[in-house]
Amino acid sequence: MIINLNASTDNAITCRFTTRQDGASPQPFASLNLGLHVGDNPKNVYTNREAVTDKLALGLSEIKTVNQVHGARIKVVDGGYPGSWASDFNELEKADGLITSEPGVYLSVFLADCRAVYIYDPVNTVIALLHCGWRSVHQNLIEATLNIMRDLFDSSPRNCRVWISPGLGRCCYEIKPDSFPISEQSWGAADIFQTMDGRHYFDLVRVIRQKLLSLNLLSDKITASDLCTSCDERFFSYRRDGRTGRMAAIMGINP
Repeated sequence: MIINLNASTDNAITCRFTTRQDGASPQPFASLNLGLHVGDNPKNVYTNREAVTDKLALGLSEIKTVNQVHGARIKVVDGGYPGSWASDFNELEKADGLITSEPGVYLSVFLADCRAVYIYDPVNTVIALLHCGWRSVHQNLIEATLNIMRDLFDSSPRNCRVWISPGLGRCCYEIKPDSFPISEQSWGAADIFQTMDGRHYFDLVRVIRQKLLSLNLLSDKITASDLCTSCDERFFSYRRDGRTGRMAAIMGINP
């Protein structure tokens, strides 16, 4: 049900990523769908969310979230921020990144091929969680997040630790060059496209890693999952299945 992304590093924080297994939703959302916005019965979604929070020993209101819009908006939250797993979807603020410095506040984003990027500054005890699809990354969500962490919390990228969740791998990330930004200069990254048998593929993880390195993060502090959500049927995949459920990335500073 839940993958621990930082099991071998720091128990001061929680970095989790859910699978699609062990939930209550029927097809095409079977079975641990955590997204309210995909057409599943909300009762199933809240049942699934409670199963996850029970595993994490948390309450629904402790996990904060947003209405993701594939952009570069970022929300700095604390315990008083109302948008949570207990909220109605229409009540959520629009953003694709969350930041907090408050222990006991857990951040979350929902995914079905995009990558979650978890950022942790252990010096100033600040975390950020980003919903990184290609549009958000191209609009500089990562850069904007690190700028806010610097300006509000004095975070230095060289101190930060980053985890990148499972997501659509280059093996399955086929693109159409006539409707996709293919200038490597516009991405600020190199060797991110590949052509095989006349088909064109994109490496989002390579872009994210190169962006982080260009922002002065250290290579040995960046850990990226090699699990592809389209290849691995433990995960929901919009690319593979179309109408489907959503996994959750969850990050928090443990009290």
